Amino acid sequence: MSKLSKQERETKINHAKKLYVKGFDVTTIAEMLDINKRTVANWANIYDFDQAKKVTNISISEVRNEILNTYETMKKGETPTMSPDQISKLVSGLDKLTVSQKSITWIIEAYELLTDSFLADIQNTKSEKQKEKKYETLKTVRQECDKVITKLQKEML
Repeated sequence: MSKLSKQERETKINHAKKLYVKGFDVTTIAEMLDINKRTVANWANIYDFDQAKKVTNISISEVRNEILNTYETMKKGETPTMSPDQISKLVSGLDKLTVSQKSITWIIEAYELLTDSFLADIQNTKSEKQKEKKYETLKTVRQECDKVITKLQKEML
């Protein structure tokens, strides 16, 4: 492959990062973007794809659980990992979500769980032909999920 322009390179890096956050592995991303696997792995290290994945995949249920765990810690008289101010900001942020926003957030979380299930199944599949079939199914499902979420978000605005 020829050398990418700065803009093409940045576009590919952003696309690779988005795919990684969605759960695709480096090899699959490399194939999808027609980029060398080592290049994608280097980008993942340089641009900290793992951190982006962690931050992006924080769900409402995780926030809720963190608040409940902090409350239990405080009830025991122990020092919580979160300050009361941090908890207040989390609760305030959740309170500001409309019913529609909360619904969409739960839908997104459900889609992510579905994607995780697909990815685990793909990783455990031995046959390359079966892996490819399941991967294509996942791509189709993700595309449809993205369409539904985008439609819901537009309707909400």
